[in-house]
Amino acid sequence: MSLIRRLEREILGFEKHIEKENMQIDKLYDKMVSKKITGGDFSIKKEKIEDKIRAMKSRIRVLHGELAKIKRHMIEENDSK
Repeated sequence: MSLIRRLEREILGFEKHIEKENMQIDKLYDKMVSKKITGGDFSIKKEKIEDKIRAMKSRIRVLHGELAKIKRHMIEENDSK
């Protein structure tokens, strides 16, 4: 059970981090609109942040798969007893 809790906590952590990265993109957009940074700088920085977000989302998918595998294994163990 502690492994399941740890995986769920890790998934929640990644989701919170994705929200923070999205807020960072919004702040960059506001800077661009207020002409503190150029459109090119915005695009470069936004792309880097989006790469991080894509990596975190793929990690979340892997963790969900691992979580489902563990739960399925626990159900099979209980059914066989």
